Amino acid sequence: MAVQLKCGAVFLHIPKTGGSWVTKVFEALDLVGHEIGHKHSDMVRVLNEGRFGGFTQVVRDVVVPKLGKKARELTAWPAAAPTPVDGVYRFCFVRHPLNWYESWWKYESSHGWKTFGDVNNVEDWHPNAALNGLGEDDFNTFMRNIVERYPGYVTELFGLYTQPGISYIGKQESLTDDLVHVLKHLNINFDEQQVRDMKPQNVSRAPKAPIAWDPALKSQVERLEYAGLVRYGYAQ
Repeated sequence: MAVQLKCGAVFLHIPKTGGSWVTKVFEALDLVGHEIGHKHSDMVRVLNEGRFGGFTQVVRDVVVPKLGKKARELTAWPAAAPTPVDGVYRFCFVRHPLNWYESWWKYESSHGWKTFGDVNNVEDWHPNAALNGLGEDDFNTFMRNIVERYPGYVTELFGLYTQPGISYIGKQESLTDDLVHVLKHLNINFDEQQVRDMKPQNVSRAPKAPIAWDPALKSQVERLEYAGLVRYGYAQ
């Protein structure tokens, strides 16, 4: 879920940018105030929590009234508190767009190409649902599917989170240093070494064979993602 810290700041978790590790840090430091909607709530959903359900998804043991028995299931629970719209420090992390594609492919290919929600369903929404059905065991074929269907996909994805209202955009490549910067900016009292010693989370498995970009395809994707490469400081 997007996370609101006890100090009021809000963390927006873009998939495959180190957000699982960031969330674990918050939990270890006891900084979490409450969770906002979907795990990967974008800026629109954070600013309009009630419009998009205002629920926090939690997996827990519950008694299902209609069935009269206990079950382990995904349950929608009201968010603990509304998210203020104005005067809130909001932050997220991005990564090099081409590295994002590589990470997503490694993650999905090692998990059997799962289906992720529906972009048009409030309760089953997922920001990467647009990529459902595009998976391939061959990386370059996967990328050609994306180029054909959603050219410039990562730039558009990051744009969902980095709209006006975002206060800080860190990078996955310097995740620890950037998170430490955020915590210090927020004047949070924390053990910096504890943060630096935290183990990585949800790391994509290495593929059986190294990813080898088709040079022409890589150049094409770089052109399609040029706006994102420039905006987030990855252009050479």
